[in-house]
Amino acid sequence: MQRLTPGLVEIMWSLLYVIAIIASAVAAFGIVGFIPAAVVIVCWGFTLSAPTYGQRLGRAMVALVIVILLLALSLPGVQNARESSRRGFCANNLLQIWYGLDAYRKQHGDFPTASTTDGDGKPLLSWRLVLLPYLERNDIYRRIDHSKPWNHAVNQILTATRISFYQCPSDPSELPTTNYFAVVDQRTIWHRDQTERPKAMTDNPSQTIMLVEAYGRGIPWAAPEDLTFDDAVKLLTDAPLVNEGHARGRHVVFANGTVGFVGKPLTRATAEALLTCNGGEAVDTSGIEIVAPIQPYRTNQWALILFLILSLLPVVRVGVRKDAQGSE
Repeated sequence: MQRLTPGLVEIMWSLLYVIAIIASAVAAFGIVGFIPAAVVIVCWGFTLSAPTYGQRLGRAMVALVIVILLLALSLPGVQNARESSRRGFCANNLLQIWYGLDAYRKQHGDFPTASTTDGDGKPLLSWRLVLLPYLERNDIYRRIDHSKPWNHAVNQILTATRISFYQCPSDPSELPTTNYFAVVDQRTIWHRDQTERPKAMTDNPSQTIMLVEAYGRGIPWAAPEDLTFDDAVKLLTDAPLVNEGHARGRHVVFANGTVGFVGKPLTRATAEALLTCNGGEAVDTSGIEIVAPIQPYRTNQWALILFLILSLLPVVRVGVRKDAQGSE
């Protein structure tokens, strides 16, 4: 079998490099990834085509500057992609919670109450804890003493466990807190305890908010604390702060399991109409973007890392070619 010539090997490696860098750029940035990939290929192709080591070294310096500037310019896009990813994870969390709520309703005939209570009507445990068996965390649920409050000594070790799907990825807190809340009021789906009669939902489920994302409240996920009607209205009608969660809005979950993103403040009338379950109001949902959970950013992140490595890898070829030239 005839051995491959050095020239043919060089062509094969160059072709493989071009394919790899285009593929990683498209995976990291989408279809626009062809542009940074083309810039990198042209820069290094021009550099490595120089006839002498000195010329290659000079061109390599220019190519490095161009590539580094290109990568720096792409960072805002990467940050936006990461924020989109965090939003996707957040939507996935809420969708997972909804599946748990729906499974509970199918088994018990109604959604859980906002909290369990003792004989005197004192709140003990949040609906979030009651939902754990339907979210594949029965390991915690079955060890909880349900006759004691969430922060009782016998329960504290378990309720101090951080539950990832109860916390938005944009929240940096390492504490066992939650960002997802029920809206507890006589006008909403959520009733406080079993002494209240379940409410018949006469409004369109696709226009009735069940859960609201709220950032930075520091409420433990197991605590029987949620949003009042006025709390929820304020969240939906106020513009998010710059350093608040997604900064551009907040998620909500409708009673049909649809996840929405409130990207701009709603009017008070719209917010109230969306929160009530039997108000019969006409609802304008133009300010809410119905979203589908997106793919996690991990794939894009690894593609970006690969693109960065490939963008700088040809620097090695400058030294390799010098050695080859010296040995000739």
